[in-house]
Amino acid sequence: MGTRAAQWFDAEMAALMTEDARLSNGEVGALDADPVCDCQDYGKLSANIKIEQVTTTTARAQAVITETDTSFTPDARQPRTLTYSLVLENGEWRIHDIGTKSIPSLHDWLAGSNAEASSG
Repeated sequence: MGTRAAQWFDAEMAALMTEDARLSNGEVGALDADPVCDCQDYGKLSANIKIEQVTTTTARAQAVITETDTSFTPDARQPRTLTYSLVLENGEWRIHDIGTKSIPSLHDWLAGSNAEASSG
């Protein structure tokens, strides 16, 4: 995500991503895939998105994302369910957290990874 993280994520999550990149010293950090699609590579993605909860400053959406490019393996084309926690920041909606089957909270996982990397 790098410098573009602020286009999609709130300041707190963008800071966690920036710290992950800093701690990796030019190598691949803990965040080694695109968190928005829960994938490393993609061709043609389709998404079925359902808004589950909305307040004036927060929202929650569930997306089922599927790779439709047949050049990808059948495993890579299996649907993935992601839950996005959104916040209104400076008048624009930004992703605060993403949950998947394997990582229920990307925010918490990155915070823990950063803490571990900075202490070791």
